[in-house]
Amino acid sequence: MNDKMSLVSILYKENPVLLYYLIVMNISAGILGGSIILFALNGIHDIVDNKNIVLYAFVIPVNAILLILCKRFVHSRSRILSEKVQTRLILKIANNFRRTKLEIVEKENLPGIYSQIVNAQTITVSINKYADLTQNSIAIFFLWLYVYALSFQIAILVMAFVLIFFLIYQSYQQLLIPVIENESAHKTEMHLKISHILDGLKELKLNQCQSDVLFHHYLVEEINQTQDARFYLMSSHAHFHLIVNASFFIIIGCVSLVLSSYFHYIVIIKVLTILIFMWTPTLSILTAIPYISNGQKALKQLLSLTEAFGSYDENQPIASYMENIDCFETIYLDHLTYEYQQEDQTPVFSVGPLCLKIHSGEILFITGGNGCGKTTLLKLISGLYQQSSGNIWIDQKKVNMSHHRYLFSAIFSDFYLFDKLYGLEKIDIQLMNDLLIEMDLAKKVQWKDDHFSTIDLSTGQRKRLALIVSLLENRQIYIFDEWAADQDKKYRHYFYESLLPSLKKQGKTIVVITHDDAFFHVADQLVRLNYGQLETR
Repeated sequence: MNDKMSLVSILYKENPVLLYYLIVMNISAGILGGSIILFALNGIHDIVDNKNIVLYAFVIPVNAILLILCKRFVHSRSRILSEKVQTRLILKIANNFRRTKLEIVEKENLPGIYSQIVNAQTITVSINKYADLTQNSIAIFFLWLYVYALSFQIAILVMAFVLIFFLIYQSYQQLLIPVIENESAHKTEMHLKISHILDGLKELKLNQCQSDVLFHHYLVEEINQTQDARFYLMSSHAHFHLIVNASFFIIIGCVSLVLSSYFHYIVIIKVLTILIFMWTPTLSILTAIPYISNGQKALKQLLSLTEAFGSYDENQPIASYMENIDCFETIYLDHLTYEYQQEDQTPVFSVGPLCLKIHSGEILFITGGNGCGKTTLLKLISGLYQQSSGNIWIDQKKVNMSHHRYLFSAIFSDFYLFDKLYGLEKIDIQLMNDLLIEMDLAKKVQWKDDHFSTIDLSTGQRKRLALIVSLLENRQIYIFDEWAADQDKKYRHYFYESLLPSLKKQGKTIVVITHDDAFFHVADQLVRLNYGQLETR
């Protein structure tokens, strides 16, 4: 999808028929908005002369009712249409995101992506502002035509006045760009300093000097600078609008004095009245422009995100393979390699070539120093990473492991704990409760209304709850990435001496990253990774 597509083209693609009605009703609202002013203006003159009283008594209320109905239709339907567009794009982003390669996702700025998705709400605001801009522009043009009918010369002066004002406003907006960027930069820095206090509270409590310096010399100073920048920005807006409003009425007065020498006073009164009525929609147009610009920016960001992770059919299954593997004897890594690359494709670290045979029903321990490639190996085995070279074989059959992720249940060191068991159609409640008791979590966590009552737990407790979820999934292969690292002696012993042998007796295959050499005897196979190379022990 082209990220240069406009708001209108996106709405047209979503529902062309509704967009057609919106355009018709929007134009109608603009014409009605201008005509009611003309009816009121001429009605005052005619009613004073006791003419067409019944006509105006009928036309003006009908015009007002139609105007309200048109505006209501445009705002309500455009909001609904906008929300549908946002929903479709966000679902497309989420669908593409969950299907794309893990390596791509890990390189992305996830908080930034989340912020862009949340910011999508500005699209709805901008579409409403776009409708207001269109209505006001049509109303102004309609009123200008009336001025043109009164006097060609005055109409030209009015047009020149409006164009000059728009040019001044645009110049002012350009001058404000550095001010806005400065305010935004200080705001970002202020949020960063606040996050230092929130995230580093333990460290700050242990170092009073560090805490005082961060607060008094950095946070307070940054907040003051942000306040000054925001005050300057708000003052600039206020002064500009004050000067513009004052200038408008000064110009109105000067023009009335000049025109009084050349035109009949009735014409001058009508023109000045129309100019005053035109002023409010003109200001409304100017204030709508930034909202429309922000909405267009948010739309471009969403469209960019829909392409950032590839494009996938929402209804297509994630993995397409001929048949599931119900059981296996061996998984063989045949000279498997994986390269981490910079953006210019320059390799920075490589794992392999690795040759490793994993037997069904065995316990495999993987050990090694930090950054040696242990977690990368787990991601290759489970199909989360696609190898750079080499092959994976299951029982003499070369496979793409991304098609066989259903074999695995994993708890990585940076695991995410869901509060619901998505995808598990039949949940053994009795087993769930027994496991909660066994993991000493029954007093803190309950399973009710199809979700855990809380996941706000300590790291060790969260890992035990994740282990319960993993066991309930009942997959053929279990992957544990330093699961016991945050457990006390009791649960470390339980994990190695009780759980792993129990899973082995059930015929499960277990792959564990561990540094607990006191429990190495539990493993059927122990391998060590050293700077991406495999050492069998």
